[in-house]
This record gives sequence, C-alpha cells and structure tokens, in this order.
Amino acid sequence: MWGVGPGVECDQEVSLPDQLTIGLLGGTGPQGRGLALRFGLAGHRVLLGSRDPDRAAGIVADLVGGRDLDIKGVGNADAAAA
Repeated sequence: MWGVGPGVECDQEVSLPDQLTIGLLGGTGPQGRGLALRFGLAGHRVLLGSRDPDRAAGIVADLVGGRDLDIKGVGNADAAAA
C-alpha cells in the first residue's frame, strides 16, 4: 500500500482519461519544450505557457514542425487554468 500522508494509506486504483490537458507554466525553456513534445507525442493536449503568449506560439510552431500535435502556445494564466 502507498501512504498518502501521516497515518493515511490508500489502496484504491487511480484511473486517468486517455487524454489529459497539461499546462506547462514558463514552459518555453529546454525542459518545457521537451516535456511539451513528449506529452504531445503521447496524445495529450498541452498548453505551453509563457509571460509572452506570442513567444510561446512561435516556439510551439517550431516545436510541432508540421506534425498533428495538440500543443498550443499561451500565456501563463491560460496554461495555469488548464
């Protein structure tokens, strides 16, 4: 069993939907780009956040490179709302 806190144990299975929406705040750096691409290739919807939404959109365009991936460049507030 996995402990989820002091004195609390959880023995229930957790199931996730086939597609998650994942918001990456400040995701325009190397780590965020790599995560966005990997999550996108795995079939998840990714919102790549930045203080500058136009910058995020440009990075996503380069990252996607014409592939049909559900990755969008947005402002950090929109990524956090995901």
